Amino acid sequence: MLDFLNPVLAFNGRIWYEEQMKTYSYFDSPVGRLLLYGGRRLQGLVFPEGKTRRDPAPEWTYDPGSFDGVKAQLDLYFKGKLTAFDLALDLRGTPFQKQVWQHLTAIPHGRTTTYGDLARDIGN
Repeated sequence: MLDFLNPVLAFNGRIWYEEQMKTYSYFDSPVGRLLLYGGRRLQGLVFPEGKTRRDPAPEWTYDPGSFDGVKAQLDLYFKGKLTAFDLALDLRGTPFQKQVWQHLTAIPHGRTTTYGDLARDIGN
């Protein structure tokens, strides 16, 4: 099981907290345009449009070549050729959020769960 509770342990050994200049880029997916942002590691992947939109912060630098490895994996995923991601992540959140994220990674590809089942699994 992945350890998201310790900020230096990792998803495939690679989650770190970083304070550095953030870059951002976009990926056009079958579910809509995605905004990818972070430092050397991906910190966020969100929809830049709609009710839950997130805009790039003014201090972020646009770099269309950033996160090319993430984009390649997303492309394979949406083509049905990838079921598990191998990404360097910089995840930030509360201990509860990290616990939820850890449990989400245990859901097998193609399976679904409910919020109730997830809450039961983490004892909340």
